[in-house]
Amino acid sequence: MSGLYKACCIGGWDVVVFLDFACIPQKGVGEDSSIIERTPEEQAIFDECLPSMGVLYSTFPVLVLDEVPDELAATKRYADSGWCTCEFHVALVSHTLHTYSGEQLLTMARSSQVENINKGLDEATAAQLAKRAQEEVASKNFFSEDDRAVALPDLVNDS
Repeated sequence: MSGLYKACCIGGWDVVVFLDFACIPQKGVGEDSSIIERTPEEQAIFDECLPSMGVLYSTFPVLVLDEVPDELAATKRYADSGWCTCEFHVALVSHTLHTYSGEQLLTMARSSQVENINKGLDEATAAQLAKRAQEEVASKNFFSEDDRAVALPDLVNDS
């Protein structure tokens, strides 16, 4: 029984829940639709956290919460967001979607992508997958256009 416990509960009983949009200071939108910038302290936290986001999506099981409130559903979809698409692709190639986001894996990723990733990527296939992911992320919406260069530094700098 002790061996089974250790095999199933590697990290003990601790659970970390990190909701990226809610946990990292975001720019706001005023009642008049004006952008409310982060305070200097919020910007410092944001700048410190952002480079580590890929580690979270590539290391820990990811739960994709893709539902949008009814009042926004007609104009905002999870799949249209540049950041959400970028984070999804990081989790996809890192095999961190299977545990909690199997449904999204089936509906948001092409079956050929999943098949190639599951069988292991050679260098050429990995490069092709990265290029397609960059193109897909580049076609999406970002709340702030400055974020596009952060999410896609190679693609933006090469154009």
